[in-house]
Amino acid sequence: MAELPRAVDGGERRLPPTRPPPARARAAPVARDRGRRKRVVRLDRLDKDRNVSRMLEGLLSTGEVAIVGRDGQERIWALGRDWYPRGVRAVSESRAAREVMSRRLAAFGIARAKELGSSFDVPSGWEKALADLVREGKAREATVEGLRGSFYVSTPLLERRFRGRSSVLSPFDRLIHDRVRSREFFDFDYKLEIYVPPPKRRWGYYVLPVLHGDRFVARFDARREPQTGTLRVLALHAERGTTAAAAEVVSREVRRLGRWLGLRNIVYDKVPRGWRRALDA
Repeated sequence: MAELPRAVDGGERRLPPTRPPPARARAAPVARDRGRRKRVVRLDRLDKDRNVSRMLEGLLSTGEVAIVGRDGQERIWALGRDWYPRGVRAVSESRAAREVMSRRLAAFGIARAKELGSSFDVPSGWEKALADLVREGKAREATVEGLRGSFYVSTPLLERRFRGRSSVLSPFDRLIHDRVRSREFFDFDYKLEIYVPPPKRRWGYYVLPVLHGDRFVARFDARREPQTGTLRVLALHAERGTTAAAAEVVSREVRRLGRWLGLRNIVYDKVPRGWRRALDA
C-alpha cells in the first residue's frame, strides 16, 4: 500500500500525483504539528481517531485534493491541480458565502438561521450574505404557525406552485436527516435503528419512509432475497391518520423499488389491518 508523505511545519502538503492512499493508510513516516513543541507520531496511530480522513476532507474542502474514484469502499485521492479544470479562479470569501447561502436556502426551502449556518463548510460572512439575499428579495423572513422562532424562506420556492410526489426515501435523505426538523414540520418521528439491539427496535433494522404529497403515509422494513428475485417487506407500518386508501400508493412505490433493485417478486409479511388486498393486487 502506498504511504502518505509527511506533513512538515509551515503547512507543506504533498500527495503522490497518481494514486494517493485511502484514508485508512498506515505506516507513514511522521507527522509534525505546528506548535512550539514538535511531537512526532505515526499516522497509523493518528488514523485510529480518523485524523487522516479528516485531514483529507479538510484539504478536499479547499480544493487542494480531489476524490477521483473508488476502490471498493475506499476513496481514491489525488492532487486537485491535476484533476480540476485549469484557469479556475478562486472567488472572494464574500461571494462564496453568498453562493453557499443561496444554495443552502434553496435546498432547505425553509430554515432557521442557525440551521443555515451550522454546517462545517459554511464560509465566514454567511450572516451578511443571508441579510443581502433578504434585502434583494431573494429570501424572506417568515413564521410558521405552531412553531417558535423565525425562519427564512427561498422566494422562488414561494412563487412556485407545489407539486407533490410519491417516493420511498432513503434513511439518509435530507428531508428526514434532521430528526427535530422532521418532527416539527411533518409530525414524523424517524430514527434509523440499525445500531439499536433487536429487542429494543420499534420499527425494524433498515426502515424506509414513504412520502406521498406533503406527508408521510407509511414506513417499512424490507430485505433483499436475490436468490429468488424477491423483495420481502418484513413489516409495513401505517403512519398516524393514514387510511387504507394509501395502500395502493405504498404498493406502487414498493414495486418501483423492487424494479430498481432488479427484484420481480414482492412479498409482504406483517401489514396494517385492511391493507392486504390492495398490496397483493
